[in-house]
Amino acid sequence: MDTELQYSCFASLAVLNLQQNSPCRQRLIECISLQQAFNSLKLQNIRSFSGQQLKRITNKIQNTRSHKNPAEFNFNNFSIDFT
Repeated sequence: MDTELQYSCFASLAVLNLQQNSPCRQRLIECISLQQAFNSLKLQNIRSFSGQQLKRITNKIQNTRSHKNPAEFNFNNFSIDFT
């Protein structure tokens, strides 16, 4: 993710943390999570992935979206293990 965009997203997220159930906040978290997931796939050829690998990616994204306290989720450590 572009550094300037990333800082903008995190700043918006910090403001929206005041509104715990804000739909905008949840959507922003989802967008950041998806961007991080796609960045980790950037060098991979998704067509060569097995069904099991794609399922693992989907689960990782869903787990991120359902994190109990998204404000504490460390996006810098978001990665997908393909092993």
